[in-house]
Amino acid sequence: MRLTLGLIIIVIFLLTACGSNIKDNAYGIMSQTGVYQGKAVKSISKTKWTFTTDEDYSEPLVTEDTAYFGSKQVMYAVETKTGKEKWRFPIKEYPSVPALVNNILCFTDSTGLYGIESGTGKLLWQSKYKEPISRAMMPLHTVASSRNVYTMQNGRMAALNIETGKQVWEIKGNFSATTLHAFDNDKIYYSAEGVVHVIDDQSGKQTNELILNGMASTLTIANNRIFISDFGGTITAYDIGSEKQLWQFTNDSLVAPNWPLLTVFNNTVLITDVKYGTIQGLDLKTGKEKWNTKIGKEDYLGVVQWTITAEDFIYVGAWDGEQDGQEGMPSYSSLICLDGSTGKELWKYKVEEWIMFPPAIMNKQVMIITGKNIVALK
Repeated sequence: MRLTLGLIIIVIFLLTACGSNIKDNAYGIMSQTGVYQGKAVKSISKTKWTFTTDEDYSEPLVTEDTAYFGSKQVMYAVETKTGKEKWRFPIKEYPSVPALVNNILCFTDSTGLYGIESGTGKLLWQSKYKEPISRAMMPLHTVASSRNVYTMQNGRMAALNIETGKQVWEIKGNFSATTLHAFDNDKIYYSAEGVVHVIDDQSGKQTNELILNGMASTLTIANNRIFISDFGGTITAYDIGSEKQLWQFTNDSLVAPNWPLLTVFNNTVLITDVKYGTIQGLDLKTGKEKWNTKIGKEDYLGVVQWTITAEDFIYVGAWDGEQDGQEGMPSYSSLICLDGSTGKELWKYKVEEWIMFPPAIMNKQVMIITGKNIVALK
């Protein structure tokens, strides 16, 4: 299957993804759609708990029982309901957002890929790189399926068995930790030299390829559709099975060097403009704009984070407030809840520090990371 699309690039700076929450498994980037399966939080009145250390934190993976996140030296597991530390595991450099499969937590640091027991923090296996890599070359997220976890380094993509860490198959090509890739329905999608290749998770054999039409910044898969945003400010939706282009939506404000983040939920495609603080809701089937909302202040580089959703509510962290003696820097953040049907603001909660990553919804609370703190709001 061939569609047409030039070289797909993953934009690292300020491009974050949000951890989906699944009771038993959290497979990585394609389950990290920003769509939470639990109950929405309809209001915030207080801080339930705060977990603090002396180092800044990485983006977390949040499950019903545990939040997994790292500092530059430690991977932490913290009880979601209470904020109590369950265990810690020594690492080197900030880790990728983990993937959790069958009670095995997988993530990378600068030395390699780990598989550890999620309940105890016990090391099960490690696949080491030939030499340590810099943080800029580390993957942002860990991508895994129900059987394999993936690593991309030194021009190769390898699938490792989730239980043992042993290599199952390997593909050579133009791979690096920044290669844009996603997982869906036992297939991994990766971009190289202008083609999105579709690889069978079990065999490592290519089953399809999609060729696109221009430089792309984001790739998202949901509802048997693949959504591409390109540097020309266009969002394109394709049907995965038929290779048919379903619709296109163009917004000149999304032209490079700006780029949108995409979240798909219910019958809506959310376009989040991190630079200008604009969130648009498109009809999933037609690509027509349903609503358009602006939040935050344009004075700050990266006004908002990736949007996340629960039921028909949208949550987003925005840098806000008056500048605090430093040009281009906010003095506080706002946690904002929007109506998913209309885009209208339902409530705003002031956070005295900077919200660094997308919020997470779990156990009737909203969890945010603000530098050295992970905070549960209720």
